[in-house]
Amino acid sequence: MSSISGGVSAYGPAAETEARSDAGQGDGLFPDDRKLSLLVGELAQRSSWFATLGTEHPVFDCGYGLKSFAHPVVRRLDLSYEALLIADSSQRMVLYTAAPGSATADGLALLARG
Repeated sequence: MSSISGGVSAYGPAAETEARSDAGQGDGLFPDDRKLSLLVGELAQRSSWFATLGTEHPVFDCGYGLKSFAHPVVRRLDLSYEALLIADSSQRMVLYTAAPGSATADGLALLARG
C-alpha cells in the first residue's frame, strides 16, 4: 500500500472493492471466456491477496458510493461516485462528484486552475 506524507493512503478499501467488483464482473459477464478464466485462476494461484478477494469478500456490483483518493498536492479527495452500465456492452461510465463547499471541491478547483 502506498501513501503520501501525512499517512494518507493512495489505495485501501476502495481499491480493494474496485478490484473485487471488476474481477467478479468480468468473470461473471464472460463465463465462457477460457482465457479470462485461466487468468483469474493464475492470479489466484500466484497472489494470496487476489485469492482471498473472492473468499473473504463477496463480489458485488455496487453502482454508487464514496471513494477516497490521495493526491500529492491537494491530499485527500472524498468523492461520491455512480457507475452507469453502458447498454449492450461490458463497459461502464463512472461519474465522480464532490460535495459543494467541501475541502474536496476546493481541492478539485485548485487542480482545475492548474
